[in-house]
Order: sequence, then structure tokens, then C-alpha cells
Amino acid sequence: MEVPPNHIMISLDVVSLFPSVPRKLALNIIKESWHEIQRHTTIGRDLFVEVVSFCLETTHFVFKGQNYIQKDGLPMGSPLSPVMADVVMNHALTKIMEGMSTSVVGLTKYVDDIFCLTPREGVENVLSKFNSFHPNLQFTVEVEKNGGIAYLDTYVIREGSRLNTIWYKKPIASDRMMNFFSQHPLQQKVSTAVGFLKRVQRLTTTNHENIKTIVFTRLKMNGYPPGLINTIWNKYSTQQQLHTTTESQNDDTNTTIYKSLTYIPGLSERIRRLLRSSISDLHISFKSNHTVKTLHTILKDRMHTEMQSGVVYCIQCECDKVYVGKTINRLKTRIYNHKYSVKQRLEGKTDQDATALVTHARENGHTFKYEEATILDRCTHGKQLEFLEMLHINLTSSQNVNKKTDTETISNIYSSLLHRMKQEQQSRERERDSFITCISSPDRVHRP
Repeated sequence: MEVPPNHIMISLDVVSLFPSVPRKLALNIIKESWHEIQRHTTIGRDLFVEVVSFCLETTHFVFKGQNYIQKDGLPMGSPLSPVMADVVMNHALTKIMEGMSTSVVGLTKYVDDIFCLTPREGVENVLSKFNSFHPNLQFTVEVEKNGGIAYLDTYVIREGSRLNTIWYKKPIASDRMMNFFSQHPLQQKVSTAVGFLKRVQRLTTTNHENIKTIVFTRLKMNGYPPGLINTIWNKYSTQQQLHTTTESQNDDTNTTIYKSLTYIPGLSERIRRLLRSSISDLHISFKSNHTVKTLHTILKDRMHTEMQSGVVYCIQCECDKVYVGKTINRLKTRIYNHKYSVKQRLEGKTDQDATALVTHARENGHTFKYEEATILDRCTHGKQLEFLEMLHINLTSSQNVNKKTDTETISNIYSSLLHRMKQEQQSRERERDSFITCISSPDRVHRP
């Protein structure tokens, strides 16, 4: 790109974008842009605006047991907020540029990050014009230094009258990526390395000799062997290979089945080979349960047990037997249903589909400790939740009141695994009981 004479590079950024976008402004922009939006929906404008308004105004959060609702702005964490923020920013840029008297060229935007070229003496005028669009949307400006400026993941450099870019990382970047010694399939590790190489090359238009140093240094820091790095570099480093794309074939007869498995080194690969030999159209990818999310401290308030949904739960009876069940709805609702069914049965009203809990309570006159219900497992997928319920019923078969029909659909291939899990569970219980007995009996405690 050619740089006009006396122009410099600047970048603008909105201060706290989501909370700063007024809802009324967002809704008005939807109404003004309806001629473009209506092509993508079958509902009318008024209903569309009402639905958007409802989504923006009914979000709330809990902090230290207190419920809060955001009075204005776009709610953080809502999937609608990024879309609305982009709509507002596009509208704002259009209106701002219509009345801009200062020369602005090379304008580009990503969400609220804006890059452009403008005369040095016109920087303050440009900033003032952007800040005059709406009092809530206030921008900050950064001016190039020593012929360069950071923008997103690039560092834009002025070389004569042309602009070039190099891959850029912030000074606070940790340089961490998927470590080579992490519990992930080799294919994913190689893909991570190749993806990083391609990203650096695509964002770099000058100083190509420095790319190899960047790639080798970052990969070595994350445990990748020099031999593998060299192989990846030799195979993917050329620009011709880098930009070669394979066009996907739109085949309506494609019947490929896509499934994912939790990755266990050595075992998962063998299972995939076994399944592929039987099902030719099966594509299996691996996933890890140890995600980045598990490494961070949970800052959100924990939801009360009875308010959780998609759970396998356990309710203890006064006779120390337990009932294991599942529910997609909130546990509170399911417990209410149990109480109501027991009450109906005690009043003589028949229920052919009564649960094992209801049957046990009615036949033995026992009371279940509903308030002490515990959660054994969580899952939002119906079939998986059903399997987890059968698994826990099987594991507690010696002490639960569940019917035998509750586990009749579980496959026999899990018998050996369940038997082993039961043995380990019983062993842990014996060790726990032995420890409790030991510390509660002073005569058994060894005294020096």
C-alpha cells in the first residue's frame, strides 16, 4: 500500500466496548438497517427488535449470592453482544466518515480496533470526530513511533512510501502453546506447529529471514524436537505450499460419520484403527478432558445443588439405601416430582410408571432425605446422561433400590470394567473405614 505524503499511521480503540454500547442506539440501528437485515430473516421488524431487546435486557449474573442485572450496555458473555457491537461499530464508522473533513485513507477495522492513515496535524481532529459520534463511545488513539505501530497480531512498518507487516506478539505474551510432552495426539501437536508457522508467514510481508528464528525459538520453548521442527519447516515453509488450498467437494451423497473420543495415549489410536476397519465412512477425532478451563480458578459463584440441571443424582433413604436417578431439568424440579409421586401413592392413587424410589417408600414406609441429595455426574447430552445413570446404578447395585430394568440396556462389554471399578471402590471404602476406626480408637494409636 502506498502512503500519501505527510500521512502517519494511527490506531483507534473503544474504551470498554460492550458496556459502552447503549441498547437504545443498537435497537435504533437495527430499525434503520432493516432493509439489509430483512433478507436474512422471515419475521417482521417489530418482532425482531422485540426479541433482540429481550435478549439484551434479561441477562443477569450472581456474585456472592446476590443477583445483579446490567442496566445498560451489551452484557458480557452473551453470544449476541459481539454481533451487536459489530453492527454498531459498522454504523458508527459509516456516519463518522460521512462527515469527516480530515483526510483518512487505508481505513480498516476489526471489531473496535481501527487502523488508518491521516496527516500528522489532523490526528486530534480525527479523534475528536470519532468521540463526537456518541458520548458513551469514547476512543483512544495511538500514533506510530519510529515508523511502526502495532495493530492486532501484526506490527505495521513504514518502508519508504510502502507499508509492510511482520508477525507481532505483545510484550506480556507467555509464548506458551500446546507442549510437545502434553497428553495430546501427535497429529494435533504437529498441526499446532504447522498452524503457528503458517500464521507467522501470512502476517509477515518483509524480513522473511527472521521467520525461521521466530518459529524455531517458539517451538523449542514448548518442547518440540529439533528434528520435527526441521521436517515441518522444510515441508511447509515455502510460500507456494503455504497458500495452496484444497477445494472441498460438495458431494450430497457424502455419508461420513464424525465422532470424537477422549484421548488415552496408545489405546485411542488402536480403538480408531479397529473402528475404521469395520466402518469405512467413520472419521474419529480425539479430545482431551484436561482443558485450559480446568487450570483456572473458578471465579463464578457455584450454583446451588438443587438449581443444577443435566445431572445424575443420588438420594439416601433413612434405611441407608440409595436411589440413583437422572434429570435434564433442574434437580429441584425432579425432587418435587418425587415428593409428589410418593404423596400420591400414599393416598392410594396408582401410578404404573412409579420410580423405584416411590415403590420403596410406599412398600417400606421409609422417608428419603431429599434435602441431602448429591450430584454424582453431569452431562447435557441425553444419551450420555442415560448411560452415566446406568453406570452409577451398576456401581451402587449392592446398596441402591433401583430396579434391575434400569440397567438392562447397558452393554456386556462394560462388565469387566465395572467389576474392576467396584473392586477399587470397595477397597477405598475399606481403607477409609479402617482409618476412621484407627483414629477413633485411642488404644490402637501407637504412642512413642
